[in-house]
Amino acid sequence: MYCKQCNIKVDTAYDVCPLCKGPLEGTPAEYPPFPERRIRKNRRPVSAKGAYTAAALPILLICIVLNIVLPHKYIWAGFATIVVLYGYFTIRTTVFYRGPGGAKVFSQNLMLTLMCIAAQYIFKTSEWAFAFAVPAMNLIAVALHLVLQTTLRRKKGDQFLRYMWLTALIGVLPAIMVAAGVCAWPYLAYASLAVSAVTITALMIFTGHTIAEEIKKKSHI
Repeated sequence: MYCKQCNIKVDTAYDVCPLCKGPLEGTPAEYPPFPERRIRKNRRPVSAKGAYTAAALPILLICIVLNIVLPHKYIWAGFATIVVLYGYFTIRTTVFYRGPGGAKVFSQNLMLTLMCIAAQYIFKTSEWAFAFAVPAMNLIAVALHLVLQTTLRRKKGDQFLRYMWLTALIGVLPAIMVAAGVCAWPYLAYASLAVSAVTITALMIFTGHTIAEEIKKKSHI
């Protein structure tokens, strides 16, 4: 395209001069003077769960192969699998979980309890899981619940109470194992039972009506 008034050549698909707004002569350009900008799609960032899975799966596979090939007394690769799953659920339900802190405390207590029980039976050790590890972790979990409940009672206090119930129920497990004859060292188990009983009693007194209403809503009674 050419503008006689400005005496310039214009590379454009329009029929008007950009300087004088006068008419242009010639054939409009087939393509615009500037090439279209290619927009690059941003790649999805690698998540923590994806990075953990990519790193943990090869290590777990190596453990399984070594456990099968080499002479072994225990199926320790099974415990390695549990540890890998524990790490994944910790990332998902604790590290990057934006829910209430009570849920994090309960989930950690539950997963660590299962890990200790699995370790005791996989490695065929003594009764340390029910005698020491599980009741000690439950006592710590109840203490953390009380700290969180005291600190955040005005904001999300009701949400913590739900998980205190569940944590207190886990604390009864060691005493049940003692009664069943699985665990012969009862002292810490009974301490966990006492703390759980006091916690459950207090929850029934102060939040029993709230919990009952919630159960009715969930079950549509």
